[in-house]
Amino acid sequence: MRLTDMVLLIPTLPLVIVLAAYLGPGVRNVFLVIALTAWPGTARVMYTRVLALREHAYIVNARSMGATTLYLIRHHILPNCADVLLAKWR
Repeated sequence: MRLTDMVLLIPTLPLVIVLAAYLGPGVRNVFLVIALTAWPGTARVMYTRVLALREHAYIVNARSMGATTLYLIRHHILPNCADVLLAKWR
């Protein structure tokens, strides 16, 4: 999250202009610039969502019954974060 915080400190529009000038013209480079500048906001929202979900009773109960971290992520965290991820992605 420290990297995300550092990237969020940089103003987006000047960063887009500098990256576009550095990478040059082309559709592939435009997609790359958009991807490089759009991820920090989504990462921040997903981080707070996962922290909130981690404290829910059903996840704490599943963890106390011996559920592994991978199981919790696959069956409880990702399905409950999918709506936020899809909303930010569109």
